[in-house]
Amino acid sequence: MGSNRPLDPTEDYARLLVQQATARILENTGFAQSGERALATLSDITRKLLQKMWFEAKMFAEHGSLFVLFF
Repeated sequence: MGSNRPLDPTEDYARLLVQQATARILENTGFAQSGERALATLSDITRKLLQKMWFEAKMFAEHGSLFVLFF
């Protein structure tokens, strides 16, 4: 079986930053420790939530700029 690691080093770096941020969130909410698989799962959920938020913010920003141009 092949590895499912991304080939792009920037993707690796982004995953590392999301994992560190997720670990910090867990620490600040009172968790003293977490398992590696739990942290990986929560990091994936955090990444997907952030991507959804960024996409929606972009859509609102584009919609707002269209409103300003036409009125």
